[in-house]
Amino acid sequence: MMTRTGWVTLSIGLVGAAAVQAGVQPAAVPDLSRPEAVVEILVAVANSGETELLQHLCHPDIAPEQLDPRALQVCAMTPEHPNFPPFRGMFTDTRLGSAAEIAATGELTTARAPMVRASDGTQLGFVNMIEHDGRWYLRGF
Repeated sequence: MMTRTGWVTLSIGLVGAAAVQAGVQPAAVPDLSRPEAVVEILVAVANSGETELLQHLCHPDIAPEQLDPRALQVCAMTPEHPNFPPFRGMFTDTRLGSAAEIAATGELTTARAPMVRASDGTQLGFVNMIEHDGRWYLRGF
């Protein structure tokens, strides 16, 4: 079940100097060094409709069984996808409720970040993340 979640600043690092020299617009690569950045991207995409950033939220080396199937769907989402309108509804008028809680179990490091409605502070649920090679990725909801 999707819950409704709003606007948070998005930090993006640009790469591809060679592409710029060649006159090609480089792809924006988000800075995923903080788990909260995953939430910031979800909210920014919901507000902007620019789904290109979502592909960076799933790492190909993370086993699919470690992820909520909805996370994989979000990472492949485009504005034309039939679930894009519900996705926008879920993350529009949302903000991070507090810093993500990080937990390590063996070699697995995860984080959970509370989402609240920006307009009134109502708790909406959580976004779950997984760490891989020092970067954070979407794990589920």
